[in-house]
Amino acid sequence: MTYETVANYAGTIATVLFGVFFVGMLIFVFRPGSTKIYEELARTPLDDDEIKD
Repeated sequence: MTYETVANYAGTIATVLFGVFFVGMLIFVFRPGSTKIYEELARTPLDDDEIKD
């Protein structure tokens, strides 16, 4: 195998792996039931009742 062939295979494999990772992250973020968790996390900075000096 030449360097160019290996580089082509590596580029193709990396593109496929990153694509699968991206789709997996989309499924994880937009799964049913995650809205409540993200809304709670978004309000966390506003829920601080203590004033620290």
